[in-house]
Amino acid sequence: MRPVIIGGFVLLSHACGQPAPVPSAAWEWSVDSVRAVVNAVRAGRSLKPATWPDGARVAVLLSFDVDNETIPLRDGQPTVGGLSQGQYGARAGLRRVLELVD
Repeated sequence: MRPVIIGGFVLLSHACGQPAPVPSAAWEWSVDSVRAVVNAVRAGRSLKPATWPDGARVAVLLSFDVDNETIPLRDGQPTVGGLSQGQYGARAGLRRVLELVD
């Protein structure tokens, strides 16, 4: 089977066993193309329970990335300004987020 690359992901097969089509631009991806890429990297079975505790209808997860200096380093532009902006996140931003969710 010929691998297909979509958005940097190597996709070995589509849901029907055929190589997935490669859209020309990410915003033109079909729902099936997005699902195929996500399913190719998904880890394990779905953890969604058959019923939620206490009759809840929804669950919410808040996730915060604390990248600090990784963005300017990734971009190969470790300027003083870019690095200091990353440090602001660690010194002040993270504390503010924790206070907010507390």
